[in-house]
Amino acid sequence: SSKNRRMQTIHAVRHNSYECLLEHRSTIKLVTQPLTVQDVHSFLTFKLNTDSLPEFIVELVFELSHRNWYYIKRLARFICQRGIDEFAQEISSGHAMHTITALTVFGFDSLKPQEKALMKAASVIGEEFYKDMLEALVPSALLPFMDETLDSLISNGLLRFEDYDPPCYTFPSAQICNTLYELIPRR
Repeated sequence: SSKNRRMQTIHAVRHNSYECLLEHRSTIKLVTQPLTVQDVHSFLTFKLNTDSLPEFIVELVFELSHRNWYYIKRLARFICQRGIDEFAQEISSGHAMHTITALTVFGFDSLKPQEKALMKAASVIGEEFYKDMLEALVPSALLPFMDETLDSLISNGLLRFEDYDPPCYTFPSAQICNTLYELIPRR
C-alpha cells in the first residue's frame, strides 16, 4: 500500500540522515563504557578526600545508583555532609535513598525553611527559570535573602547557574524539579 511505502521511505531517509551525520567531518563520536565499581571507588575517594574507604560503602553506592552518575554524586554529597556512619545507618534502617526521588525528598527535608520555599517556588516555574520569575513567586520576606539562598542551593548542587543572556537557573535534573513540585500541597 502507499502508506507502507511512505513509512519505508521515511525510515530510509531518517536512517540515511543519521548515517550522514555520523560520517560528517565535524561529527565527534563519543564511545562510553558502563560504570564500574572501580569508577565509583575512584570518584568517592576523590570526593571524600580519603584513601581508606570501606569497600561495602563503594559497593552500596554502586548498587543503589544503578550506575547513574547524578545519583552517585548525590549519594557522595550525602556522605560528605553527614558521614559514612550516618549513611550506613540510614541505609540499614531502610530510610530513603533507594531511589533518586526518595533521596531528593530526604535531602529536601534537611534544607533551611527559606531554601525549601525557594525550591518549591522554582519547581512551579519549571526546570529552567529566571530570577525575576522566582522573585514574583516567593514570599516577600524571602526577597532580601534571595541571592544568598540561591548561592547556597548552587553550592549544594541543588540548582545550577547558567551564564546565558539573560542568566538563568536550572535544576540538575527534571526529576528533582518534578519531585519538589509534587511536594507542594494541593488546595
